[in-house]
Amino acid sequence: MTCTCCGEDYSISEDEDLAHLTAFHRGCAYDNTGYLEEADTRFGVGKYIPLETYRYSDEALFIPAEEIKPEDRQGEVPRQGYIWAG
Repeated sequence: MTCTCCGEDYSISEDEDLAHLTAFHRGCAYDNTGYLEEADTRFGVGKYIPLETYRYSDEALFIPAEEIKPEDRQGEVPRQGYIWAG
């Protein structure tokens, strides 16, 4: 999503687990069964980042569910400025 009033681009995604959810961004290989915990070398040398390394890197921000207060789960996305949701 992009919103001129809220700041930088962000995305919200869901998947079966954190490893699958981040596999593409961590450079994991993919075959007909899904993502693999190894480098994707189809286009040359792959940059693979293990989940625990990625989790604490500057490339991502993780907020564990237990750290989200009930009052933080309420609200609406502002519909002002330019908004693009894909």
